[in-house]
Amino acid sequence: MTMSSWPVTGTRRFGSTPLPPELQVSLVPLLEDAHASDPFVPHQPREGIVRAAELVRSVGLAVVTIRGSLLVGGVEVDHVWLAVTDHSGEPWVLDTAFPLHRESFLDVLPGWVAGDVSTDVLAAAADGAALLDRVLASFPDGTGYIGGPVWSSGRR
Repeated sequence: MTMSSWPVTGTRRFGSTPLPPELQVSLVPLLEDAHASDPFVPHQPREGIVRAAELVRSVGLAVVTIRGSLLVGGVEVDHVWLAVTDHSGEPWVLDTAFPLHRESFLDVLPGWVAGDVSTDVLAAAADGAALLDRVLASFPDGTGYIGGPVWSSGRR
């Protein structure tokens, strides 16, 4: 599916998939450098996806901002992330904000959604998490991303 064939409205469920090996060489180092110089943080997901989208485009991939729900551990989080594709297959998830591969972050997330845990505590749970703790195409079992594109530049 190409990004130009995305429906204007509606949502879709994104599947977890391995990151293509060629992106381990071309894209991951760029994202790791960006994260090392200015870490991606859970309380500023939009800032993170703007930065990441530029890097994704720099390696020739198409990217669309998605708004929807992240389902994890019985909790639904209103969230934004990126759908990425090379135009040859289904788009995959790039979520620089949430280190879902880090258990200590997953332990805090439900309390944050419920309002029992502050954003500072959520940020502290993500502090020091590596880029590869975040979602780069694959995400933990029991986790799901459902959402639709956020079109800008007049596309509707």
